[in-house]
Amino acid sequence: MEQFRNQLDSDSINVETNNIYIENYLQKAKKAKSEIDIFKAYQKKILFSENYNLRIVYADSLLNYALKSNNKLHIGNAYDYKKFVEFKEKNYEKALEYGLLAEKFLTEEKDYFTLNLVKGAIGAIYYHLEDYEKSERLFKEAVDYYRKDTTYDGIRNFTYSSYSLSKASFKLEKNDTLPILIKHGYTILQKLNEEDRAFTKSYFDLVNGMYNYRRMNFFKSESLLKNTLNQFRKNGDFANEHLVYLYLGKNALKQNKKELAIDYFKKIDKLYLEKKFINVELSEAYEYLIDYYRDIHDIQNQLYYTNILLQISSNLHKNNTKLASYLHTHLDARKLKEAKTQLEMELVQNKNWTGNAYLGIIALILLVLAIVIYYQKKQKKLKSKFDILVYKQSIDEIDKAQFTLHESLTQKFISNTSINTLNLLETSQIILFKLEEFEKSKGFLEKITLDDLAIKLSTNRSTLSKVINEFKGMSFTSYIKKLRIDYAVKELTNNPKWHQFTIEALSEEFGFRTSKSFSMAFKEITQIPLHDFLKFRRQQSEINKNRYS
Repeated sequence: MEQFRNQLDSDSINVETNNIYIENYLQKAKKAKSEIDIFKAYQKKILFSENYNLRIVYADSLLNYALKSNNKLHIGNAYDYKKFVEFKEKNYEKALEYGLLAEKFLTEEKDYFTLNLVKGAIGAIYYHLEDYEKSERLFKEAVDYYRKDTTYDGIRNFTYSSYSLSKASFKLEKNDTLPILIKHGYTILQKLNEEDRAFTKSYFDLVNGMYNYRRMNFFKSESLLKNTLNQFRKNGDFANEHLVYLYLGKNALKQNKKELAIDYFKKIDKLYLEKKFINVELSEAYEYLIDYYRDIHDIQNQLYYTNILLQISSNLHKNNTKLASYLHTHLDARKLKEAKTQLEMELVQNKNWTGNAYLGIIALILLVLAIVIYYQKKQKKLKSKFDILVYKQSIDEIDKAQFTLHESLTQKFISNTSINTLNLLETSQIILFKLEEFEKSKGFLEKITLDDLAIKLSTNRSTLSKVINEFKGMSFTSYIKKLRIDYAVKELTNNPKWHQFTIEALSEEFGFRTSKSFSMAFKEITQIPLHDFLKFRRQQSEINKNRYS
């Protein structure tokens, strides 16, 4: 039996031969009723099986055998392997259930070395479920335990636990402690052998690159991230390899290198298509791809990536209900389906345009005739809407003093509130105060993305998006658009100087990239076309001028 064990622990046989060898080992172990060898054989079967269903069968067999033995150490290890199988399949909630059972039995057995390995694994599960506080706590416990272990395995587990802790700290935006963790990580690498040092250094370079992206040190971030790629490829760590591509793409976007960014994001799409692997972090790439093709009016590619993101949303929803917060904000299946339907309709309309050109011309002539008939009626309705909008502006001016008082009281509250007290406030309350300051300073008139505003408000895009959705009742894009249009209506109503500006100039002044986007947004928010609003306002100005001249 010892010969079998030694052969399996070596890497001298291929996978196919190994599976035959393991089966022989298992049968001999059962015949000899060798508990340790039966366990080892089942564990090897789980590790070497490439099929999920087979791994489940072997993991169940291992657990059944452990339960019959009534040995808590065996039971804890068996649940740990059940956790491994589900984690590998990205069934994080099931993996968490088994991981917690493994932790329970190993705690009772006082096998602290294995227990802290399991704690680190549970921390990784919480990380993938976006419960970063629990993830950080478990990584800290593992770090504290392995810090005292001077064996080589202990040192190696200490370095990897330290990396995991730094990654959780990055997600929690602990920008004061994160640089210390990274620096300490580079220091303890010196205790590892050359091969392990190179492997582990790539992980600290990854989190350091992500941290420098957040600090907008794009050149340093890019350099650190690229340093990791060879090591990740060598070790087959395609998940972190593609996390590098995500942040290289985000770096490129920030430097306005859009085509380069899209190439990086497409690598993540290729990973998903070839290996069917995706997670919450990597799915962010599809949002950038969809936005890019929307901006260049490429409906076909926009539809393609919307369909892929819809698949991803379905897969992540299936087994991980605890991801609901992120999925609701970023991967809402209903909204994605609506977008897909709209894009399909636009694509069909574009394809049919040439064939229906002559019919369209006839329809256009009839439409023009119809417009002539009801034009006056439409203008009357628009004028009524305009009068209501202008009246509302006058009411808003009357209430301005009260608003200013409220605003000053809010400022006084913020300035008089100590940092410790602010920390006790809900995250959403703090972000809402900061959003009020953002609105007051008219930051919405600048070119700003969700990522830019999140950095400015010292939070992350996911939390900021959730607060805007819950408290403002709209998406980030709609929120910025409404602020700009409300400000435009106020200025165009109260300040005649704007009436002399062209629509192109007004677009730039009120934060829009093109006159078309300004006009569309204006009509969407006010229900009045921009050119009609300007026409009515100029007419009203002329009437007032003649009245008082």
